Amino acid sequence: MKGIVLLVSALFLAACSHDDSAPSNDLIGNYYLQGVMEMASQLSLQGGSNFEAVVEYGSADGYAKGKWSQDGQRLTLRRNYEGLNGENDISQFFDEMVLVIGDDCLTIEESRGCYVKLPKRHASE
Repeated sequence: MKGIVLLVSALFLAACSHDDSAPSNDLIGNYYLQGVMEMASQLSLQGGSNFEAVVEYGSADGYAKGKWSQDGQRLTLRRNYEGLNGENDISQFFDEMVLVIGDDCLTIEESRGCYVKLPKRHASE
């Protein structure tokens, strides 16, 4: 009898546990960069752990797409598209980028830059 109680308890606890390594659907959406002088960037976190991003800095720009993953409060971008491949291509900006998940933004690790989530648009807009 004790074995059954322990087994049921273990199954209950396993069902209630939360896996921090699984990407959060709350993160899916469109973001814009704040806090970096003379730089503009947008980031789109999509379902299936896909992302697309653009960046402009002066006359240089970049485009990236790839996969994102979440580990606790850290989100990592892994680019799988080579970018624009021009002299002014800065697509590597997104290579292995680590973002720290905060209450109101995704902060670029070791930077003051922060991606702020755009509000969801309603179908009536």
